[in-house]
Amino acid sequence: LENGTSRAVKYALHAGHQLFSTLPEVAHTVQQGTIGRLMEELLLLASSEAGRSQAEDMLVLSRGTEELIMDVLSGADPNAVFTTLIRFLYEGACLSGGQEPPADLIANVLRCLMEMARRMPTYVGALRVDTLLYDAHLFLVAHPPSKYRGREFRPLRLLKTILNE
Repeated sequence: LENGTSRAVKYALHAGHQLFSTLPEVAHTVQQGTIGRLMEELLLLASSEAGRSQAEDMLVLSRGTEELIMDVLSGADPNAVFTTLIRFLYEGACLSGGQEPPADLIANVLRCLMEMARRMPTYVGALRVDTLLYDAHLFLVAHPPSKYRGREFRPLRLLKTILNE
């Protein structure tokens, strides 16, 4: 990245970090569509070759991206985050702009869902169970368990874990 571009990205990551980590009342009002687009961009960046570069400036941006992902997971409305992450797992889910998701994207989405499941006791009172069940239903329609009988399918196993919590 050019110096000016790198600096702008660092400022944007810092601004996002400030919003989601220090202003919880504002972070909870961020619309689901905005959360979805932000998470898509952050997860794509974390999954890209540039996100795994060893160059010093890219390492700083990669760490900033990972921190902002964690800030969104802990600071945004949990209903919006769960809906967004589960929708990334639908079969044939197309990213905005018709992009094909990189292979690492699903692994990163699963890590985020695990983190949300781990933190569930802290926000269980704010969780809309009906919305979570609807998202689970849509996922199960796209991925019927019978299709994976006798095979390991991590997204399905993780969804069961979330629903059991």
